[in-house]
Amino acid sequence: MKTTYLAGSAIIGTGEQVIADAAVTVDAGKITYAGPRPGAGPDLGETVRLGEKTTLLPGLIDSHVHLAFDASNDPVAHLKAISDEHLLLQMAMNAGSLIEAGITTARDCGGRGFLPVVIKESIELGTVRGPHLLISIRPITTTGGHCYFMGGRADTAEECRKISREHIEAGCDFLKVMATGGMMTKGSAPWFPQYDRRELEAITNEGRRVGKKTSAHCHGTEGIVNAVHAGVDTIEHCSWLMPQGYLYDEETAGLIAEKGIYVCPTTTGHMTRWLNDPQMSDRSRVRLENLKKMVALGVKLAAGTDAGINNVPFDSLVGGLEDLELTGMSRMSLVEVATRQAAEALGVDQRTGTLEAGKDADVLAVAGNPLDGLGSLRRVALVLRSGQVMVDRRHQFAA
Repeated sequence: MKTTYLAGSAIIGTGEQVIADAAVTVDAGKITYAGPRPGAGPDLGETVRLGEKTTLLPGLIDSHVHLAFDASNDPVAHLKAISDEHLLLQMAMNAGSLIEAGITTARDCGGRGFLPVVIKESIELGTVRGPHLLISIRPITTTGGHCYFMGGRADTAEECRKISREHIEAGCDFLKVMATGGMMTKGSAPWFPQYDRRELEAITNEGRRVGKKTSAHCHGTEGIVNAVHAGVDTIEHCSWLMPQGYLYDEETAGLIAEKGIYVCPTTTGHMTRWLNDPQMSDRSRVRLENLKKMVALGVKLAAGTDAGINNVPFDSLVGGLEDLELTGMSRMSLVEVATRQAAEALGVDQRTGTLEAGKDADVLAVAGNPLDGLGSLRRVALVLRSGQVMVDRRHQFAA
C-alpha cells in the first residue's frame, strides 16, 4: 500500500541542504518520491503526519558489528561458554537492538562458525527482527590469532585462498581478515601483523574474482601498510598502533585516500568520555589527532562501532558520530558517514543510503534535527526497513 510520510524536514543524503516541509512516499517497499511536500492527490496514498519538529533521513548504517558478542565485560568468555542454540537467540536479540536504534543496515564482521548465515536468512524470512545484514561469516585469522575461537583459521596463502572460497560458497557478502592481532584475544598482540602481503592478496583476489569486497581488521601500522598494498576495500579500526604507542604513516594514509579505501574507525562515544579521563586522555588525544590527519587528507570514513565487544552495546552508533565530530567534520558530513558514505563503503549504495526514488524504503524519522545536535538521532520515532514499519514510537514524541 502506498504511504506518504510528512515531516517538518528531511535530509535526503545526496548533498542537498535540508528540505523543509518534506515528504517521502513509499510503495511496495521502495521509495517513489522524496522531496518537498507535494499538493494533495491520489498519488500520495495514505498520509502519515510525523510532526513539524520531526526529521526524515535514510536509515542508519553500522558498518562494523559482531552479533555473536554480548557487549559484556568479557564477551569472549561468554562466547566460548554458550551453546550454538543459545548464541543464535542472543544474536537475534542483538539484531533487534540495532533496528531499535534506527540502524536499517549492518555489516557483521565475524561470528562463530556459520551462524551468521542462519541469522541473515532468518531476518530475510521475517522470523527475526533486525536490519538488512551483510555477513562475512567467520573472520579469517591465523592459528591462535585474533578471534581464532570463531573457527576461521588459515596460516598460508593457499589456506587463505581455500577458506575464502568456503565462505563465498556458504553465501558471505564480503570477506573479513584479521590482518593484525587484536586486543580481545589472549596471546594476540594488536600491533603485530598476522599475514604478509601475499597471504592478504590471496584473500582479496578471491573476493574480487566474484565481486566480493575484503575488509581488513588493522590496529598495527605494519598491518595497515600490508593491507593497503594488498588491495583491501575497507580498513577496520586503522589505529596506527605500535608496542609503545602510535606510529602514524602519512604516506600510507595518503595511499588510502588515493586508492579510495574506506576506513571504519569503530568509534563508540568512548573517545569523548576518555578525553576527560586523566588515565586515558593521552591515548584518546593521539587517536583523535590521527583521525584529524586522515580526514584532512581526504580519507573516506564509514560509521561503525564494533558493537558487541567489551562494553560496546548495539546502540552506540550515535556516540561514535559524536566522537567523529571532534575531528571538525560538519554534522551533515557525519550524517552522510552513517548513511550514503557507509552504503558506498559496503557496496550497497545502489539500493540504500539515500532517500531517492527507486531505492529501498529504509527510512528513519527522528524527533528534532541532527544538524542542530547529533543527539536527536537517539530520539527514534519511526523506522522503516524496505517499507516495513519496524519501530513506531511516534506517541513518545507527539507535540
